[in-house]
Amino acid sequence: MASDVESDGMKNDSNSPTISIIIATLNAEEGIGRTMESILTQSYDNVEVIVIDACSTDKTRAIVENFHGMNVTWVSEPDNGIYDAWNKGIRLSKGKWISFLGSGDTLINGALMRYIEFVQQLDTTPEFVSSIVNVVAQNGTVLYKMGLPWKWPLFLNSMGIAHVGSFHSRKLFEENGYFDITYKIAGDYEFLMRSKDKLIAHYIPELTVNMLYGGVSQGYKILEEDFRLRVSTGGMAKFRAKIRYLIDVVKMGARFYLDKFKIYNHSFSKRLP
Repeated sequence: MASDVESDGMKNDSNSPTISIIIATLNAEEGIGRTMESILTQSYDNVEVIVIDACSTDKTRAIVENFHGMNVTWVSEPDNGIYDAWNKGIRLSKGKWISFLGSGDTLINGALMRYIEFVQQLDTTPEFVSSIVNVVAQNGTVLYKMGLPWKWPLFLNSMGIAHVGSFHSRKLFEENGYFDITYKIAGDYEFLMRSKDKLIAHYIPELTVNMLYGGVSQGYKILEEDFRLRVSTGGMAKFRAKIRYLIDVVKMGARFYLDKFKIYNHSFSKRLP
């Protein structure tokens, strides 16, 4: 059931387009407050927040409802994973620009205004705009930075971009469809890969988000999904995709080793946040 926690008027004109921020949650009471606070304190205020909750049993909803003065839509019902939740949020959204945050992720002050100013100074409207993010531990310690410009065909080998907090034009979903819910971890990678070299992508070489380390992107399952999408969506030859898979397995193993012994090297962190 969808309900407005609090609503104020939105405008979607060219000078102040609406930004829709979609947050998928499940028992997220430890992080959702930080995420909501970071949105509330942005200097750009034409924002709607859509929280798609998979029937949390903790205090997530109470925390969200405590943020007065925000345009928030809350939906709590079973879903089929994060991409199913995101698709629900897209269908409910009204914004020209759509962005996704995880519970515990926080926007840097001024991030939304920076995105809006950036796209407005471009000659043509982009379909996708990304930036740089800090990947942080639960205690706020910055582990590493990630986020490279979109480049094809390099993107076929590695999702070096930072998807969290990035801007997606509504047009991109209207033309390419929604996320494929058969993917449980790498659906964002697969979605962007559909456009291949046709994607109108831009890059802000600035920090915009603190992204909480962990979540569904951890583990070898993501490498299996990467292999599948490189072949099925990206058109990569299976032999080449298998080599890429083995390289990523070695990188992930090295990363786990470094984590275990409290050693960290950002060179292992391009794809697997």
